[in-house]
Amino acid sequence: MSNRATSENESEIQDVLRTSDQSGLLFSSETWSFVRAILTPLASLRLTVALLVLGVFVTWVATMQQSRMDIWDVKRAHFPAVLTPINFEVLFPPAWFPGLNGLKVEAGADDTAIAISETGSPIPGRFFVPSGFLIIILMLINLTAAHLLRMRIQASGAILVGGLMVMFAGAAATWFVVLGGQNPSGFQVSYDTAFYYGLWIGVQLLMLVLAQVIAVFAWRLPGGRTAARIAGWFGAAAIFAAAITMLSSGQNAFIGDSAMRILWQLIQGSVVAAITLVGCYMVFRRKGGVVLVHIGITMLLANEIFVTLTNQEQQMHLYEGQTSSYAVDIRSPEMFVADMRDQDAVKIMQIPAVCLAKKAKVEDAELPFVVECVDWHANSDLVRVEQGDMPAATDGYGKEYRIVNKRVIDGVSGESNQRNWAAGVVRLLVVRQADVERQVGSRARHEDGVRERLLDAEVV
Repeated sequence: MSNRATSENESEIQDVLRTSDQSGLLFSSETWSFVRAILTPLASLRLTVALLVLGVFVTWVATMQQSRMDIWDVKRAHFPAVLTPINFEVLFPPAWFPGLNGLKVEAGADDTAIAISETGSPIPGRFFVPSGFLIIILMLINLTAAHLLRMRIQASGAILVGGLMVMFAGAAATWFVVLGGQNPSGFQVSYDTAFYYGLWIGVQLLMLVLAQVIAVFAWRLPGGRTAARIAGWFGAAAIFAAAITMLSSGQNAFIGDSAMRILWQLIQGSVVAAITLVGCYMVFRRKGGVVLVHIGITMLLANEIFVTLTNQEQQMHLYEGQTSSYAVDIRSPEMFVADMRDQDAVKIMQIPAVCLAKKAKVEDAELPFVVECVDWHANSDLVRVEQGDMPAATDGYGKEYRIVNKRVIDGVSGESNQRNWAAGVVRLLVVRQADVERQVGSRARHEDGVRERLLDAEVV
């Protein structure tokens, strides 16, 4: 029975492939055969299932990573990389295996220093998994290839034109709903309580109408579908009872402005989805719903890629009456050197945390000195130096404070809503004037962009 069903399914697919050559206006039959030979393996259902299973596994691994890393560090490890290295110790979270929660700090691929554990001997070794970014790209390719091969346009003539126009109207309405969610200042649009309360009453009245429609639909079901009829009546009764209870409770049942703002957005999304569904049904008939669901999935996946590659999230802290000209990313610590000799154009040079975490010397032609990090903590606290304590540095805050290492905040603890405070001690090595003159005479090194500096041990 299973073999026959599989054979019939494959035969149907072959019929679709033979009859779905709607690209004859664009390609010759030979060209379309070549394109179809490429798209067929990319549209494979086996590939779809494999990607879904792989996506579940990568999601589980990323969740396990949050037992030792912040959620934003996990995201940066998976986007936009192609393969993500995973330490074996990630599979043994500290809460389940307390003997393995040691501390090991490694410099990440970006400007974030990743702290892995606290004490003990971490399990050595690592393995690679496809990143979430790669899985999303492959899913988009698989979905696009499947639609090009199997989703046939069923309409023609005026119905096809009308369906495409309705789909375009639904897309335009979706765009306006998205844009309408924020006002020109960038904040979410919020209406007064009277509007939300009136909308709440309208939702309850709509629930009454819906309950009656479900009851009538269940009553008109054929006699052989008794179970479906009973389920429909119970559902209608539950919706009717909920609506009557909320109407009789008056304002006591009102869910508040914040919840109504979300409900209003859901209502707008449902309306534009219904418009788009009508257009999809006119063009694709019974597969219109599938097409609409796939369009929504494609938009979600594509938006995740777009946001990851283009958006930057920063914060600007201001007190009342204060002004500021910069914003910071609290998840990407850095050291900056300001050249303030020209007050009209202050020059700022940034050193990302990844360079400091490696404790390597940082040299640049724009810097008047070489920066060497001698101590680095991805999360820490500053404690005032007491009598008898060794100061952390010879200048700056290090003369009055010492650094106390703290466990990096992960994505699953009760502190996940807080942030890491990075701290370090750096040594500034000044270039001697004689060495500068010697470098100027070394043209070959300058042409290669390499400057070998003989550095003083003086700390400034």
